Amino acid sequence: MKIIEIKGIGEKTEKLFNKLRIEDSDALLAYYPKGYDIYEQPIYIKDIDNHAVVTISGVIVKTPEVKRVKNLQIVTSFIKDGVDDLLKVTWFNMPFLRNMLKAGSRVILRGRLNRKGG
Repeated sequence: MKIIEIKGIGEKTEKLFNKLRIEDSDALLAYYPKGYDIYEQPIYIKDIDNHAVVTISGVIVKTPEVKRVKNLQIVTSFIKDGVDDLLKVTWFNMPFLRNMLKAGSRVILRGRLNRKGG
C-alpha cells in the first residue's frame, strides 16, 4: 500500500516520508528512528548533577499552578522524593497538567535539572 493511501497522510506528509525513503507501508513498518532515550533508574534529588538529564521518583506536594508570561504558560509544582528532599519542577506550555497532577500523586519524571541559587 502506498504511503499516501494511509488515512491521515496527505501530500505534505507524503513528501516528508519520501525524504526518509519511506514510500509504502512496508517501508514504514521497517523504519526505526536513529536515536533512543534510555530511561535509567530514578535517583534521589540530592544525587542530581547540575544540567544532567535524570529520572526521579516522588510525590507531588503542591497542586500545580499556571502562570502566564506573554505567550508562554508556565506550570510549576514541587515534588518530594523518598528522603524528603524537595524539588521545584517546571513545565512550559502544558496547562492541562494542572488538572492531571494533584497533591499526593506519585510521579516519575525525567528531564534536565538547572540549579539556581543552590
